[in-house]
Formats: sequence, structure tokens, C-alpha cells
Amino acid sequence: MLSSSLESSLAFWEVVEYVAEGIVIVGAVGDGLGEFTDFLGAKHCQKTKDLVLKISTLILIVGLAVELGSLVRTNELSGRLIADSIRKAGDAKTSADSAATAAARADASAQRANLAAGNALKSAAAIEKEAALLRDQLLRQDLRAHLLQDRKRRTVFISQLRQFSGQAVAIRQCAGSTSDSEMTFLSLNLVWAFPAGTWKVGDKGPTLVGCGTAIIVGIDRKAPDSTREGAEPLVKALVEIGLMSARSTLARTPGLPSDAKTKYLETPGVDGILVGVGAHP
Repeated sequence: MLSSSLESSLAFWEVVEYVAEGIVIVGAVGDGLGEFTDFLGAKHCQKTKDLVLKISTLILIVGLAVELGSLVRTNELSGRLIADSIRKAGDAKTSADSAATAAARADASAQRANLAAGNALKSAAAIEKEAALLRDQLLRQDLRAHLLQDRKRRTVFISQLRQFSGQAVAIRQCAGSTSDSEMTFLSLNLVWAFPAGTWKVGDKGPTLVGCGTAIIVGIDRKAPDSTREGAEPLVKALVEIGLMSARSTLARTPGLPSDAKTKYLETPGVDGILVGVGAHP
């Protein structure tokens, strides 16, 4: 409930910030019209010119004040969202540890878990190779989530997704000691961006194995062509906005089901797509 409330407040203040920017533009335009044009007879009547300039200045001041207040508020809400996500990540780790202990006592479940872990570790090697290509680029960035918050990049990303409306996607990130606020913030921005592209985020949370750096997009080895056709534009979109390198390719996950409580680096289903969010290099 807290995250939902914070997300709603953040969305509201972002709208307020956009409105304030519009007010600032109106004030600036009015100032320019009064100073350099014959708007409302400003060139021929000093009183009219002074009135236009005063009103424009007041509009500009109000717009700047509201925009500054909105910016402070959105920064505050973003920080609270990150803190809440970190707390949830800690709770998820505790639950994952309990699940791992229970799985160790069940022979059949343990065999499936070991097999999935081995396959996921192989995938981790591929992720690590991909991370090496991204390291130089990411080290020059602050928060990777800023790439999704940029209006032009976000528009490019969402337009690619809308071609495959209704596609199911799962977002997984590293848990435990490798979890950090940067990775959590990027995951949250992906959670917000996919619905804007009319995709269904059916699963999100930490993963116990297969963690590395950078981002991986994967599908089940038995995935239908329609899923592959949706995953490839997703990789292209992430490359275009700078979250994946130009050499990135679509990965194939083991596709083995995990037990009910433990999350592995796998797709949400045969026709689903996995987005694995690794740590910032």
C-alpha cells in the first residue's frame, strides 16, 4: 500500500511539474511579446507595455516557484520509494533463505533446484561477458534509471513495446548483498514503463541465482515465435536508449519451473519474457 501511495503521489507531482513548466513558458512568451512586439499595442502605449510585462513577470515567478516546489517533492518521493524497495528486498531475502532451507530437506525439490542453478550459472557467464561490454558506458552514467526517465528515450522505448500489446514479462533483480538502490530504482522504472507500453508485468522480485551485472533479456527455449518476435524489439529498444550494448542478443533460459517460494533467473512461462536487472558495474 505504501509503494502504491508513493507512486500515485510521485505521478501527481510530476504532472504538477509539467504544468509549472508550461506556466513558465507562458510567462516568458508574454514577456517577449510585451518587450519586442506590438502585442496589444505595447509599442504605442507605455502603460499597456508595462502591464503586459508585469503580468508576464508574475506568471513567470509563480511558474518557477511551483516548478521548484514540485521538483523538491518528486525528489523526496523518489527517495522514499527507493527506501521502501530496499526494505522489501531485505524481506524477500529472508523468505528466500527459508525457502532454500526447506528445499534442501526435500530430495525431489533439491534435485530440480540444483539443475536449475547449474543452468543459471552458465547463463551468468554469458551475462558477465555482456557486462564487460557495458562497463565503460555505465561507469560514465549516474543512475541507469535516468535513461528511462528521459522523455525522448522513454517515448522510443514505449513505442517499441506497443507493437506487441499484452505481452507478459517478468522483472528479476539480484537479491541479498548484491542488491543496491541503483538496481532497485532501475527495476522500479521498468515496472512503471512496461504497462505504459501495454505489456503485462506478471512477476517481479529478486532472484537467488544467475546474478551478474548489466541487463539480460531472455525467453524460454521452447518459446513460440510470437514471444521471440516480442523479445527482439525489446532488446532493440533497450539498446537504442543505452541500457544494453549494440552487441546484445536475446538469451535462452533453462525454462525449468522453480518451487513456489524461490525465484530463479527464468521466464514467467513458456510464452513470457524475462528481464534480468544486474548490478551497476
